[in-house]
Amino acid sequence: MYAIAIILLGIAMVLQVLVGNIPIRLFAMPMNIILLIGLLCAIGFTPSDPKNKVSKAFADYGTRQGAVFCFALGVAAMLLLALLPQYYATANWTFPVVIILLLYSLGLAIRRRLLTFRIGHQRRNIAFLITHTGLFLALAAGCFGAADSYTLHQLSYIGQPSAEAVQETENNATGLAAYTLPFSITTDDFIIETEDGETTAYKAILTLTNADSVSTVVTTATNRPVYYHGYHIYLSSYDRQLAGQTAYVVLDITKQPWQWLMLTGILLLLFGLCTYILKE
Repeated sequence: MYAIAIILLGIAMVLQVLVGNIPIRLFAMPMNIILLIGLLCAIGFTPSDPKNKVSKAFADYGTRQGAVFCFALGVAAMLLLALLPQYYATANWTFPVVIILLLYSLGLAIRRRLLTFRIGHQRRNIAFLITHTGLFLALAAGCFGAADSYTLHQLSYIGQPSAEAVQETENNATGLAAYTLPFSITTDDFIIETEDGETTAYKAILTLTNADSVSTVVTTATNRPVYYHGYHIYLSSYDRQLAGQTAYVVLDITKQPWQWLMLTGILLLLFGLCTYILKE
């Protein structure tokens, strides 16, 4: 078991040195779906022959010892990345390898519990399965969904509709790449709320128009994003140069296709933990 982790982490470190950070977009859909299916197949078809050393080494990841080892690896990886801020967690080769090992361990534990499900311990088994499945879904969504998630920025001028935005990228000489949204955004009005001469909040009234020319009027404010056609639209900032007059607002537009799977996993995890607590 330990040898497998050492080999995989060694390969990850060599790749980090030779090619740098992971080119995340290469693992966007459908590649991430293919990799996830491959992981599920590996979990489902892992042999459990205790007489075969190789088979036992893989199967041991589904034991309590394997789970503790993988969680310890995860904690160590997060601490290391916190000490090395120049490395991004989702772009460093080492971190995804640790997460995949943890997912593999969780998957084997779930499979093992399903195969040894006992009628007399339904409550404990169900709580175990719900908790571990929730954690598996949340981690899988975070790991495999990272390549499909992105953030766009738009300067939305008052009264001027636009579907153009920019995305930060390391592959472009300017650091920005143009992106066309599947809908246009028009900032109709911008309101600043003050108290004792200090700005307390601000909000913008937006008109969102899709490809069929159907318009929707929404209001986005500080820490109150708008959800529209799979995008979250945040009011990030505004034009502060002209006193009393705002020429434009800055919008951050995020796309996270896997967020609902992650949310489902978190809810299952919390429900499973509550079941454990109530059982006790």
